[in-house]
Amino acid sequence: MQQALDAANLKIESQQTQIRDLTLKIASLKRAIPKEKVAGKVKSRAKPTGPPTLTRHQRKIESLGKKFGVMNELFVPPTAFLVAKPMFDPLDESRYTSPAGTLNGVVAELYDEIPVSLHNLMEEHSYFREMVRIMS
Repeated sequence: MQQALDAANLKIESQQTQIRDLTLKIASLKRAIPKEKVAGKVKSRAKPTGPPTLTRHQRKIESLGKKFGVMNELFVPPTAFLVAKPMFDPLDESRYTSPAGTLNGVVAELYDEIPVSLHNLMEEHSYFREMVRIMS
């Protein structure tokens, strides 16, 4: 019985050594691959193609879009942009009683989350809409 246990322990130690060697080999191979070629690891940043007044704020818009997508509304409808700020309380329960109320609630939330300095860009440029919808 003791011989069987000793043989099993030797086999386990051998396999653990083999696993450690293979893990080190995998790590060295990963380091040898350029970062751009590792699938799913490096995201390319969206190229700024909009007007200069917006592309100057691209990182801020992207950050706000991500935050809004996580904290407020994951799928922002395209009709929530290019509109003036509604006179609507986003916490009002009536926002869920109709599609128009839901849309007004999302728009009101957008205006609450987006800094006042960017409100006119949000109302006037579709680029803002595209950046927020891509990032959320």
